[in-house]
Amino acid sequence: MKKFTLITLTTLLINICSTATFAQSQVDSLNHIPLVKNEIADDYFGVQFALASNHVSKTMRGIQWSFGTNKADEGFNGWQFALGGNINGGDTKGFQLGLGYNRADDSIIGSQFGAGFNSTSHLKGLQAAVGANIADKAHGVQVGLYNQAEELSGVQIGVVNTVLKERSHGLQAAAVNVSTSEVLDGIQLGVVNTAKDVEGLQAGFLNKSDKMDGLSIGFINVADSLDGLSIAPFSFIKDGIADFELSYSDNFQYNFSFRSGKEYFYFIWTGGVQNTDDFNRYGLGGGIGTQWNMAHKGLVKGSFELTHMFVKDDRQIDWGDGQNYLSQGRLNIIVNLAKPISLVAGPTLNYSYQSGNWVDKDAPSFTKIDPMYEYRQEYELSDKVTEHKLWLGFHAGIRIHLY
Repeated sequence: MKKFTLITLTTLLINICSTATFAQSQVDSLNHIPLVKNEIADDYFGVQFALASNHVSKTMRGIQWSFGTNKADEGFNGWQFALGGNINGGDTKGFQLGLGYNRADDSIIGSQFGAGFNSTSHLKGLQAAVGANIADKAHGVQVGLYNQAEELSGVQIGVVNTVLKERSHGLQAAAVNVSTSEVLDGIQLGVVNTAKDVEGLQAGFLNKSDKMDGLSIGFINVADSLDGLSIAPFSFIKDGIADFELSYSDNFQYNFSFRSGKEYFYFIWTGGVQNTDDFNRYGLGGGIGTQWNMAHKGLVKGSFELTHMFVKDDRQIDWGDGQNYLSQGRLNIIVNLAKPISLVAGPTLNYSYQSGNWVDKDAPSFTKIDPMYEYRQEYELSDKVTEHKLWLGFHAGIRIHLY
């Protein structure tokens, strides 16, 4: 019985192998599905599956699927799947998906998806990776934690984006955007943006460029030269202004301010102190301004500024106790005495708004100048009092120019 069973099984195995050999010979040009490796030394089209590796040394058209590696040394047109990686030594048109690594030495016209790393010489399409995307020339979209392109014409979206050479066109959006290309013609959106020459928009917490031709929006903007607009509380532009000022006015005895930006548009940080024997008043705020040349090749200039200050005095418990504001419009004449020093003076239009249950308490006025307009309102259901005042004043001081 055992002998009969052994003979039967042997015969069955021979028949299965013969049948498989015949079937394989019929579809050999289309499908190769071993459990270890597929490798063909000539042009191939069809489907390959291997737990370890697929390899075609010449052009392949079809699908490769491997838990290890897919590789086509010269050209690829189809799909590649691999848990380990996809490698292609020539032009690729289609789709690569690898949880570990995708690479195409020549170009990708299509898509690369990888959990770890994507690399190609020339990208036309989409690169997406949890880890990194690298392309010599990127014409399309790169999405990943780290994106790098020698030349960009498209979009980079990630945590860190870099463009290294040539003129680049497109959008960089990341926590950190770096462009060392000669010119970036497009948009940088991020926390930190750096570039050589920018023609377009930078928007972030810190924006830095050698030359900015366009719009820069942030908290700190740094540039060697600007032909456009810088909107930031602090703008350090070498061909712009950065001035400290100490001054006296009718409303605050001691005023200090800092201006930065371009002459035609700059931001102001300002503060003031009014101090007497029995009363103290403090103000902090900011504003915008513009200045222009008037005479003697810029030695005499004019300026117009708008500022708004939050005020606290001894009647208030803290800065949030009620409302106490001072808004000003200033028209100044600036006379340069020496390269770093100028005198500044001019009239001011002042508007004071106070609202709280402390307004009617005795306190010295902002100014000894009689107001042009004054309005006071008391609320019957509470102790709250609101007071409006408008008056003409003056402002005079000295400015120190950092450059």
